[in-house]
Amino acid sequence: MNQNKEESIDELRKNYEIFVFEMDDALESFIDSIVKLKISEVLPLDYSWESLNRIESICELYLDGKIFMELLPELFRTSIARYLGETLKKNMGGVWTFCDNPKEFAYGFPELGEIDNMNPKYAYNSFDTFDTFKIRRKKGLIRRAVESHLDYTLDKTNQKN
Repeated sequence: MNQNKEESIDELRKNYEIFVFEMDDALESFIDSIVKLKISEVLPLDYSWESLNRIESICELYLDGKIFMELLPELFRTSIARYLGETLKKNMGGVWTFCDNPKEFAYGFPELGEIDNMNPKYAYNSFDTFDTFKIRRKKGLIRRAVESHLDYTLDKTNQKN
C-alpha cells in the first residue's frame, strides 16, 4: 500500500478493500516464498509472538540485500504489514479497518481495530511498525511494537483516565 497525497479517499478505500480481500492468498504466497529460501532460523511463520522475531530477521536479511525475493520493496512492506497485523489479530482478535480521518497519521491505511480488551480509540498500524524498523533497525523492535498494543487494554487505559 502506497499512500499518495493526490489519491482520493475513494481510491484509498479501494486499495484498502483489495488489501483485505487478498489477505489470505497474499500471506500464503509470502510465507511460501520465505519457505523456499530454506533459511531454517526464520521458520516457522505460524503467527505466534515468537514468529515476530523471525519476521524481524527476514526484514534484516531483505533490507541488507542478503536474500533475494521477487517482491518489490513496496510489496515486501505490505507483506510484512499484513503478517504483523494478522499475528496481532490471531492472538488478540480484531478486525481490519480503514483510517478515513485525514487528521490521523494513519490516514488512508489499513489498521487493526476492535482488538479484544483494547480501548476502542486505539488501532494498530502495522505499516508504521515496519517503517520504524526500517529506519531504526533495533533488535526486538518489531515484537515490542506489536506487543506494546497489549498495554492499551481497557483495564489499563481506564486506570490512567
